[in-house]
Amino acid sequence: MKKQALLVALLCVSVFSTMALAADKKAAGPNTQGVQVVQRSGDAPTSVKHILKGTYTNGAVINAGIAANTFTALDPAQTAVCPLSTPCTLLYEGFATSNGSGGNRAICLTVNGSLVGACPYSGESAADGSYSAISNSEVPITFSGSISVQTLIFSQTAATVYTYRTTYAVYKP
Repeated sequence: MKKQALLVALLCVSVFSTMALAADKKAAGPNTQGVQVVQRSGDAPTSVKHILKGTYTNGAVINAGIAANTFTALDPAQTAVCPLSTPCTLLYEGFATSNGSGGNRAICLTVNGSLVGACPYSGESAADGSYSAISNSEVPITFSGSISVQTLIFSQTAATVYTYRTTYAVYKP
C-alpha cells in the first residue's frame, strides 16, 4: 500500500513538474525582443486617408458542388457605385471553405465580367476530402460611376464549397 502511495506521489510530482516547465515554453518563431525596424528602400506610395462610402457583403453556407477546371460564380453579381465626380477606390476580400481530392484552388475577383489581378492559387485542397480555407484580396481598384463585381471560385479537381464570404468596400479619397 505504501508503495502505491509513493508511486502516485512521484507520478503527481512528475506531471506537475512537466506542466510547470511547459508553461515557460513559447511557440516557435522569431525573437521579437529589441527588434529594430528596417525601412524598405525605394519609393513607397504615399498613403491617403479614405472615407468609406459603401460596403457590399455576401456570405452563406451553400454546400455546393463545383466542377473541376471551371470558374464558378461564388456570389451574385453586385453593382458597386462611386457616388462622386472624383474616382473611388474598391477594396476586395474573398474567403471560402471547400474540400476536394487535392488540386489547387483559387478565388478570383471580376469587374464588369473580366478577371482582375493574377487570380493566384490559394493552395491545394486536402487529399483526404476534409474542408480547408482559401482566400484572396486584390490590389485596390480605382473606378468612377458604377461597376459590376463578382467572385468566382476555381478548383483543379471537383470540390464542394461549404461556406463563403465576400466583401467589396468603396472608398473616396
